[in-house]
Amino acid sequence: MDYERETWQPFRWHCPNCGKQVIGYKDKSGKIKVSCSSCKTVMIRITKGRRHDTIELYAPKNQIRIE
Repeated sequence: MDYERETWQPFRWHCPNCGKQVIGYKDKSGKIKVSCSSCKTVMIRITKGRRHDTIELYAPKNQIRIE
């Protein structure tokens, strides 16, 4: 059975917006989606290889990116 082989490993990193630590878990496609409880920024972390991760950031509602 597949569910017996699955292990829930936490992935931790700091929010680039406010610096608070966030914790997320992988889904079936290998993505880690987490929302910061402090500033409400949504982050999606995608593992691309052994040494390569990509983190996509989405600003909270009613906020824009400052250039």
